[in-house]
Parts: sequence; C-alpha cells; structure tokens
Amino acid sequence: MESRAGSALIDVIIAVAIFGVAAPALLTALGLLVRAEARPREQILLVNLAQNQLETAKQQSYLDIGTPYPTVTPPEGYTVVASSSVLSSQESIIAGSAA
Repeated sequence: MESRAGSALIDVIIAVAIFGVAAPALLTALGLLVRAEARPREQILLVNLAQNQLETAKQQSYLDIGTPYPTVTPPEGYTVVASSSVLSSQESIIAGSAA
C-alpha cells in the first residue's frame, strides 16, 4: 500500500512540474495571439474611417466659379496670408507628371 501512495505522490509532483513548465509557455502564446488579432482589427477600423471621410469629401458640392469663399477670422495674435500663382502648362506640381 505504501508503494502505491508513494507512487501517487511522485505522479502528482511530476504532473505539477510539467504544468509549471507548460503553463507560462501557453499563457505567453495566448497573449501573443490576442495582440496579433487586435492589430488587423485596428487597421480595418482605420481603413473604414478613412474611406468614410473620402466618401463624405466626394459628396461635397463644388462652388460656382466666382463665388467667394467664406471669410475666416483668425484668433487674436494670428494672421492669415494667402497667395496664388498661375502655372503654365509646362510646369508641374508633382515631379515626373505631365501637365
């Protein structure tokens, strides 16, 4: 009877040792899996938000030529400076693109 009791105790000690080695590895793998799953979700959310903003911008109507833009009053201490220039057909804003 004593050999069975001693054998059961050794079995329990071995099982606890195996669990003690395997548990941290499993928890680490689980944590990495959760983090890896969260990143694509964030990217999908950001892409959807950007697409919604682009669609909203596309739906905006254009002002008729000659319609003045609304005036902007800057906060005290700031000034607004605007300038414009006419580009000839030979000039390009984006390098390498043909006008």
